[in-house]
Amino acid sequence: LHASQLAACGPRHVRPPLPPPSRPSHPGRTLLSDGRTRVACEATVFYTADAWLHAHKGGTKQQQAALAGCVRVQHLDPAYLSAVVAQSAWFTRHISAGELHQALAYRAAAGRISELASSASVQTPAPRHAAWQLPPRRASRARKLRMEWDVPLAALKRLHQAAARAGPGGTSEAAAPRSWAFRGMSWALEIMAEADEDGDVTFGLFVTPSPPPMHPEPVAAATVVTATVTLVARS
Repeated sequence: LHASQLAACGPRHVRPPLPPPSRPSHPGRTLLSDGRTRVACEATVFYTADAWLHAHKGGTKQQQAALAGCVRVQHLDPAYLSAVVAQSAWFTRHISAGELHQALAYRAAAGRISELASSASVQTPAPRHAAWQLPPRRASRARKLRMEWDVPLAALKRLHQAAARAGPGGTSEAAAPRSWAFRGMSWALEIMAEADEDGDVTFGLFVTPSPPPMHPEPVAAATVVTATVTLVARS
């Protein structure tokens, strides 16, 4: 709560409320700028910022700048940086393409830069953004993503019947009612029933990753995600 909201709850003789700060903080920035925050990888930070802005209709320019300043770009996977972060309209509005290329160059030459920085006779340029000088965040305990979807037998029967009615090559699909965010991507589950030429129907379960919600266009998941998927059916 701002000071003005707190004052409004008190008795009428309380002194007038203080004006709200010109750049109020918000939970997203507080969480992402806290050094104690643990993440699976730095892409999680970018995804969280993007999702927060999406939920708040894009946010204000001040909020965008504040969240962009929380991302430790130098610790992003290069593929994610180029395929997702560099394509983000709100992020590149505050962090230029040239700076992102500089971050990539710094990451590639990190070892050599450390050697030069330890020499008293050589001065290495410091990144303009404070977050880019910070070490990697502490790793979270969540190393794997577990996705569960209890599909009623009646729903499977409906998919089977719809695919069978469509004839050879006919399909029927259903998606899980929720998605899961992990390592900078959103993960969805989908079941598809497909009828073959003999009229037999087979089921397939698909795991589909998607970029953050404000990303301008789909991105090839293979360029930014490597995952091993294990499927377990329960009776």
